[in-house]
Amino acid sequence: MDINVCAAFRGDSSGDHRADIKNCRLVVIRPPAHYVTQQLGETGNCTHELGVSYGSPNGAFPMGNGDTVVTEINGEWIDVLRPDGGPVTDTHPPGFSYPSDTNEVRPGVFLSVDYTDAGAIETFTATGRLLWRYEPTSSCASGRRAPPRGGHRQAKLASAVRHLTVGTASSAFCSRLRGAV
Repeated sequence: MDINVCAAFRGDSSGDHRADIKNCRLVVIRPPAHYVTQQLGETGNCTHELGVSYGSPNGAFPMGNGDTVVTEINGEWIDVLRPDGGPVTDTHPPGFSYPSDTNEVRPGVFLSVDYTDAGAIETFTATGRLLWRYEPTSSCASGRRAPPRGGHRQAKLASAVRHLTVGTASSAFCSRLRGAV
């Protein structure tokens, strides 16, 4: 079976945990043999049901407490799973239509990007309460039409992500992002 891995992290001695977007599942691959040792979700079942099936998972990343945060495109879900793959909770990132590669910033706080044009970045709680959001708009950007994906705009968004990992966002920071679109 073809595995289309979007995002992965190094797990414990049991293997590497990977999001397999094409087959709508999560897999654990144990090096050095590189074979699937565990599968979470039913291959081809691309609906969201916490702990049972995954709607096109595009990211699986470790959390500080050993849990895993999983991003699902279909239905815009963020899931938290125990180390054994059991469900903890799920939520929607507020206002997103295509969440991507959600990570834990600190306990109880997540950072995700909306993979739409012109995109957005936000932090939110495990219950889906919005804490901070940057979205290129006429009120926080120059109002110019967004360039094609990539280049200068993505560099600015990457700068925003780096800022979020070391501090909190503010309107002054938003002002520094002018020209991102």
